[in-house]
Amino acid sequence: MERQQTITQSGRGNTLVVAEYMKDVSIAVTKNVANSRAGDEINTLLSDLSNQVQAIAEKIDPVLAQKMGKNVKKISEEVTEAQPDQAWYELSLKGITDAALAVGAIADPIIATVKKLALLLLGT
Repeated sequence: MERQQTITQSGRGNTLVVAEYMKDVSIAVTKNVANSRAGDEINTLLSDLSNQVQAIAEKIDPVLAQKMGKNVKKISEEVTEAQPDQAWYELSLKGITDAALAVGAIADPIIATVKKLALLLLGT
């Protein structure tokens, strides 16, 4: 059973909660990439994306950090499937992009990586 993480916007301890959540995301992405049916380029980009989100997570709104983490994790889960569902790719990539745009220039590397993934996963 997957452990649920709650992230709140106010109060002390947000940095610790975000860091713990992102650590869980990173572990899941690493595991999923190792079991991926996608090519090396997609797996490398997924790992890069996970690292990029983790790098800014403690500097941005915790809700946006959680949204990006959740979507990176979902993409990494989908690449392990025999027949990945492109709808999940589209939805997850859009969620990451929307959150990244909301935090501004600090997320530019994330947007660049999402664009590369979209080309490979969606052909767009």
